[in-house]
Amino acid sequence: MGEKKHSEHILVGPFFTRREAVGHSGLSPNDLLAHPGVLHLGGPIALQEVYAGFQFNGEGLRDDLTAVIEAWGSDADPWQVCDWITRPNDGLGGKSPLGYLDEVGHLDRVVALIRA
Repeated sequence: MGEKKHSEHILVGPFFTRREAVGHSGLSPNDLLAHPGVLHLGGPIALQEVYAGFQFNGEGLRDDLTAVIEAWGSDADPWQVCDWITRPNDGLGGKSPLGYLDEVGHLDRVVALIRA
């Protein structure tokens, strides 16, 4: 899925704690953890999971990024997904999927790259 896996990940903050992500999303803590379109990262940077801030806007979760994250599937490594969303991509004219969605907004093209 997506492009080749890199040995180093690009991580773009800010990152939110669970409490902060609940406030930004309007979801309950349990719903936030269970939502298939919410990217949360656990492991070496925190004892509790953290949430990539780019998936939230002033109204809650970004629908476009929720769709992108869901397209990766539940078995995807969240670190790799986060990296892929923020790494420049040749299939998007050198823009990262995040930047492409912000500037161009063609969700179908981004999702097609995941499935390629």
